[in-house]
Amino acid sequence: MNFFADGLAEKRLRVVRFEFPYMSKSRETGKKGPPNPLPALRETWLQVIKKLGAKGLVIGGKSMGGRIASLIAADAGVDGLVCLGYPFHPVGKPDQLRVEHLKTIKTPTLILQGDRDPFGNREEVAALQAFTSGAGSLAQGWRPQLQAAKGVGQDAGRELGAGAGSIDQVRGGIQITPVVEST
Repeated sequence: MNFFADGLAEKRLRVVRFEFPYMSKSRETGKKGPPNPLPALRETWLQVIKKLGAKGLVIGGKSMGGRIASLIAADAGVDGLVCLGYPFHPVGKPDQLRVEHLKTIKTPTLILQGDRDPFGNREEVAALQAFTSGAGSLAQGWRPQLQAAKGVGQDAGRELGAGAGSIDQVRGGIQITPVVEST
């Protein structure tokens, strides 16, 4: 997340990060806990958007943060959505897809997915592109946290740099303030 936030800031885009309540609690107590229920996660996102205003806003996040952003993007009226490592399904359960809402999403969408991601592989990204208005992009040799796998080496920065450039392109000629949720 820091890489993308820094890269977007270097492009002179405003980046705002926040934590879901369970993350704040975990940081304060030092104990990792389960995520908040879906309604609380949605409400957290909506409150952030309310503070910033939806006009010209691109929202997104990594893994679950991106999934929650994708669930509220259309209702919130934001201008774009970026998901870094979207959790297409629980690990090892490819039959339990979490993409039904993406089939009808009208918000311009970019999904950057590691090609070694157990939450969604190359074929699943390709299938998503076939039925949505969103764009999918694979970061070669990357795992779910968008960290390089062993042997990727020097290509790491180039792959993530291309991802940051793709995020910038989601703006599509309108003035957009990207918001990147921290996890």
